[in-house]
Amino acid sequence: LYKILEKAKTKKPIFPDLKLKKKIFWVSPKYVVEVKFLEYTKSLRLRAPSFIRLRFDKPLKDCVVEL
Repeated sequence: LYKILEKAKTKKPIFPDLKLKKKIFWVSPKYVVEVKFLEYTKSLRLRAPSFIRLRFDKPLKDCVVEL
């Protein structure tokens, strides 16, 4: 996974207003991933997200936010 995502690595945060104390490995939105999560927060962020898998069978243009 690291070898794949390293190709899309960027220093620019996708969420610039996010205040984190940890060092984050940001990637450009180049790949489709499947995640599970508990719920959306009031600010429409994912609460307790977990990576499931990369989806090479789905193009980026078909990605939607399911509310």
